[in-house]
Parts: sequence; structure tokens; C-alpha cells
Amino acid sequence: MLKKVKLLINQLIERDLYFFSLLFGVLIVLFRNSFFIGFFSDDYTFLKLSYIENINGLINFFIPGKLYFYRPLSTEVFYGFIQIFPNAQVVGHLIVMSTYATALIGLYKVSIILAKNKTFSKFFIFMYAIHFSHVFQLYWLATFQEVIMFCFLVYSTLFFLKQKYIVSIFLFFLALLSKETAIVYPVFLLALLQVKQKFKKTMGWIFVFISLSLATYFAFYLSGIENVEQIDIYRINLSPKLIVNNSVWYVLWALGFPSFLPDYASSFFSLPLPGFWERLSDLTSWIYISSLVGYLSILLFSIFNFLYLKPKRITSFIPSIFFLIFGTLLFLSPTLPIIHRWMVRLTIPLIFITFSQAYLIYFLISKSGFRK
Repeated sequence: MLKKVKLLINQLIERDLYFFSLLFGVLIVLFRNSFFIGFFSDDYTFLKLSYIENINGLINFFIPGKLYFYRPLSTEVFYGFIQIFPNAQVVGHLIVMSTYATALIGLYKVSIILAKNKTFSKFFIFMYAIHFSHVFQLYWLATFQEVIMFCFLVYSTLFFLKQKYIVSIFLFFLALLSKETAIVYPVFLLALLQVKQKFKKTMGWIFVFISLSLATYFAFYLSGIENVEQIDIYRINLSPKLIVNNSVWYVLWALGFPSFLPDYASSFFSLPLPGFWERLSDLTSWIYISSLVGYLSILLFSIFNFLYLKPKRITSFIPSIFFLIFGTLLFLSPTLPIIHRWMVRLTIPLIFITFSQAYLIYFLISKSGFRK
């Protein structure tokens, strides 16, 4: 019986169509309530800003110098488009979920190129796709900026790896029109090329990416950032303690720690407020914490298992380890020096953290004999 179950699972894993059908089915079940959530909070601001009556209004979306962040594709164009439909919020959520699903397929293809293992790539994508932090991106239309930037950057990377640089640059430009944190992407490409040892062959194209990034910053982003920075919680503070504290919280969230923790401990270096223990008294919190402890135990065991079986090859993994840590901090870097923390910003950094966890757990599974 066990052999038949293993054979069936292996067959489902090996076929891409079956795998993604299963994955998207799981996503719909997990995030099904998102389709029924109406507009709230910033949605109304963007709906008002994106209302147009003629072509001049559409062109105005892309003119810089506004009092808010320059994100024309993910805000004005997105909200302007969905307003032409009777059930705008439903259409909006369908677009968000479809964009997220498209990005997952692209990330899977990127993972295959880099990891050279289809089965592992599916395991990694599944872990990333169902992470609880995605509830923010999928439930609130205002956070579509993260989803669409994620999608454009993933496919920009995919076409870059396939040496289709013009397409890659175009997709990167679309990401820049979606959210300003895409500006660090050329630095990621430099690190990726260093790991793949193809630095010199593509330096000319990297220069184009860097030039586009800098031009976008000074032409489009600068005025909006200066205006938003006047708000206390968004003001840049280069305090090492704040940066380290924010980094720790984001990593803990990525590992599965609940989102409400910072509400009871403003700093990782301080004890939680008394209300924290009251929050843990209900059954739901205990079920969550128990599941988290179980998962972290598996992850910790996977680390020890890897170190035990691969002690002599640890040095060969150092470049990859450095790249994953660097990628995480790089895409978090624009938000680390500000007081305001938000789990939605983990969308891209979570890729690197999940990849590390998936590799360790997959290594444990493969050595257990389940995968043949």
C-alpha cells in the first residue's frame, strides 16, 4: 500500500500540469475569502486618484512629481481598469490571484534553471506559495504593487537567464513602474552573475539595468520619496539597532512566527508586553504555536542532518549561502531603516529564505528514501 502511495505522489510531482492544478487548487482553498473582500482603507484613495474621463487622465498617471510614491501600473492603471467593471473588487481580486499564479510558474522555471532539479523546484514553490504572509498581498487590493512587481521581476530574471536581455530589461522597467523597491534589482543580477561565474560576459547589459534604475530613481521616485519621508513612521533612520531589529522581525516572520508579535514587543531586544501572554491563551493561538514548533523542529533536524552528512562539502555551499543571505537583505534594505514594519514587504525576500528551508528539508526527505 505504501509503495502505491509513493508511486502516485511521485507521478503527480513529475507532471507539471498535475502539480500546478493541485497547487492552484490549494491556493484557492486557503485564500478563498479574499475574493469576497470589498474595498477598504487606501483602496478608496486609489479609486479616487485613478478615476479618468479621457486619454489625458490616463497619461497623467505616468507623470511624476506627485505627493505619494510613484507606482502608476500597480495603483492608478490597476484601479482605473477595474472600475470599468460592475463588480470591481471581484475583478480586482481575480487579477491579483492570476498575477500571483503566473509569477509562481515563472519562479518555478527560474528555480529549475538554477537548482537543476524539477522535483525540488516544485517542493520549493509549494512551500513559498502557501506561506501565510501572502494573505496580505492577496486579501488587500492596495498591496497589488507587491504581487505585480514580484511577477515582473521573476520573469525579468527568467528571460535574463535565457539571454533574452531586451525582454528582460522591458519587464524590469514595468517592475519599476509598479514599485520603487525594484530599483535594487540590478544589484541582485550582479550577485547572481558572480555566483554563476558569468560576470564579464554580460557586463554591458548590467550597465543598461543600472542606468535604467538610476534614471528612474531621479526622474520618477525622488520627489515622492521626499514627500512620504515627512511622515514619522516612514522617515529614514540609520540606527544600527533599528536595522538589526527590523531584519530579525522579517526573518522571524519568514520562518512562520505570527504577525502579531511586534504588536507586543516593539523591539526584539525587549521583553513582550503582558498582553502577549493573554493573546496566547486562546485555543487558536496554541494550535498555531504548536504547529510552528513542530515545523521548526523539522527544520532544525534538517540542518543537523545536512551538517552531519555533508561536513566536508560545507565550504562549497558558502557562495550559495552568501547569495541567499545577500538577496534577502538586499530586497529588504529599502525598508530596514524605517520604523514602519509590514509583512507584505517579504514578498521577494521570502523567496531566498524559503529556498534555504526547502533545500534543507528536501535533502532530509531525499536521504530518508521516500524520494526514489
